[in-house]
Amino acid sequence: MLTVQHNDQICSTSWCCVQIRVIRNENREGLVKSRMNGARNATGEILVFLDAHVETLEHWLEPLVVQLISLRKKYQQEKHEQRNLQSQQNERSTSKLPYPVKHFIVSPLILSTLYKSDYDNIEDNLYLGGFSWDLIFRWHHINEGVTPLSIKYNKTDPYHLIYPQKSPALAGGLFAIWKDDFFHYGGYDEEMNIWGGENIELSLRTWMCYGQIEIIPCSRVGHMFRNNHPYTFPMGKEFTILRNHKRTVLVWFQHDTNLTLAKEYLSYFYTVSPESKIIPAGDIRSRRIIPNSLNCHTFTWYLDNIYPLLKKEAQSIVINEDTYYLTAFDNL
Repeated sequence: MLTVQHNDQICSTSWCCVQIRVIRNENREGLVKSRMNGARNATGEILVFLDAHVETLEHWLEPLVVQLISLRKKYQQEKHEQRNLQSQQNERSTSKLPYPVKHFIVSPLILSTLYKSDYDNIEDNLYLGGFSWDLIFRWHHINEGVTPLSIKYNKTDPYHLIYPQKSPALAGGLFAIWKDDFFHYGGYDEEMNIWGGENIELSLRTWMCYGQIEIIPCSRVGHMFRNNHPYTFPMGKEFTILRNHKRTVLVWFQHDTNLTLAKEYLSYFYTVSPESKIIPAGDIRSRRIIPNSLNCHTFTWYLDNIYPLLKKEAQSIVINEDTYYLTAFDNL
């Protein structure tokens, strides 16, 4: 359990019946840095992140853990089979077989409430995560067909409500991941401040670097969506969020072998988020190392294979010449 505020009431609460450690930051650090602090101090093999403003149903955790274990076993088996097959190839061949998906994030089905009507009618609540070109998170119903990887709702299938669903993006507040994978693939960008955009950055990095995100309908959590933030942003809310978004875009939208396309993707972002043009992103050199060192897929690959709807929506964005010219400097 991690707290970013000094509240003596937390310590007076009776936690004697469960094994919980309360870790306090010496200073207010915000969501990203606080989660990294909690992750580093965690002793378990699996990390589970939960927002404070949630309510879980009974047995919400087991489906997430079971799926993580199952996916890792499947990966290890496929990796072994790939190695055996590769060793049987002609020695003159220098091509490498593509390895299967290597790491995984699983998220519960997030409900706005835990009223019985909500979790009895799960077909009305089967949503996948996505985002627009300004990096604002959004939901898509499963039947919108936003990704070719999802399994559409089918009443004739008796198991249609329990299939894990692959999602282009993660809401961010509720998910589980193997601890070693979390850190091996970059954790959170700790130069991001307070809140905003960290979930999109994590989503892009997961998919583009041989991972996958799944929503597990058997795990259900109620999330209280707030109209405003109960905390302040020292540098201003808009500045902070736009800066976080820009850091994400300059790393992951720009990871492409086709430089012309990379400039177009950045231009789309600047067109729909013009305030971002003048906001400094800070030093991103350490984050730009990640996609290259892990030999990650390009952003074009992500658009084509994971989130084609976003690519389609780009057709309606008109890029002006000044915006396109500006991208030349951000690509340096």
